[in-house]
Amino acid sequence: MKKKLSIYHIGDIVVVLLMVVLVCFVGYRIINKHLIYAKDNDEKDMVTYQGHKYAYNEDLYTVLFMGLDSRDMNDAPAYDNVKNAGVQSDTLILFILNTKEKSLKVLPISRDTITSIDIYDFGGNRSGTSKAQITLQYAYAGGGKKSAEATCKAVSNLLYGVKVDRYCALDLNSISKLNDAIGGVTVDVIETLDEELVEGKRVTLHGEQAETYVRNRFHDKSGGNDYRMERQKQYFREYVKTFIKKMKADITLPLDVFSSISDDMNTNIKTSEFVKLVSTFIKCDLSDDVYLSEPGENVFNETTSHDEFIVDDKAMFDLVLKTFYKKVD
Repeated sequence: MKKKLSIYHIGDIVVVLLMVVLVCFVGYRIINKHLIYAKDNDEKDMVTYQGHKYAYNEDLYTVLFMGLDSRDMNDAPAYDNVKNAGVQSDTLILFILNTKEKSLKVLPISRDTITSIDIYDFGGNRSGTSKAQITLQYAYAGGGKKSAEATCKAVSNLLYGVKVDRYCALDLNSISKLNDAIGGVTVDVIETLDEELVEGKRVTLHGEQAETYVRNRFHDKSGGNDYRMERQKQYFREYVKTFIKKMKADITLPLDVFSSISDDMNTNIKTSEFVKLVSTFIKCDLSDDVYLSEPGENVFNETTSHDEFIVDDKAMFDLVLKTFYKKVD
């Protein structure tokens, strides 16, 4: 026989529930004490922060680039365009294009960034979330379009709901193809990687050497990914300079390059859309440093023996507000 709850028991339950709500509320306020903002219910994409209103900049167009630690994307239809289960997005870069002002900003996101990612069961169904390195999101979602979209969601959540309009995931084979399509890229080596790639030496990268320069990192020391990200920034700057110079001599170069990596790419960017993006991109002023810095610090986890990038929430919110919103009052 079921026992009836007395008024005292009901009162106890109410008290407990109130205490839980209070603890959750206080905890939320403590965690977000510097991030007191709210989306307006009656105004789309509007944020109120410290008494001021900010509107999302609709002139922005964002593309998330994902560099995968795998080869031969099209070999396994079981994983929808990805060869191996467990593929990680080793490189994450958000390109922020202002189509009105013809300006570009680039936000590299450390693979070691600790954030909320979705977890999936063996049936491929989302089963919850976990705090982990953002690089794992691609692997956890099983591959292909599903993984790309899950990673876009993780990046969007990290950036307080910023829109990720398009994505482009490339496998390792694409690096040498992209590099050699413009005749190689010349860099002043900033970190010794092998006997040819020695710090201070000026080298024109070709073939596998380009992959070595932008991909390799030292696992036996903390901060290995930070050094790699600096090399990637340097390489991108030099690649863009060379690309634009070559394109002036051959206007078909962008489409040729896009087509050459079609087997190594998973993207939701259409060819016609790509042409418009390139035409806008080449009009951007790239004389200033276009790179933004993900705020936070790298911490070595002694338990897992892995680096973890811990984001500075307040600084990240300020960065998002400054980069993606416009003050309206």
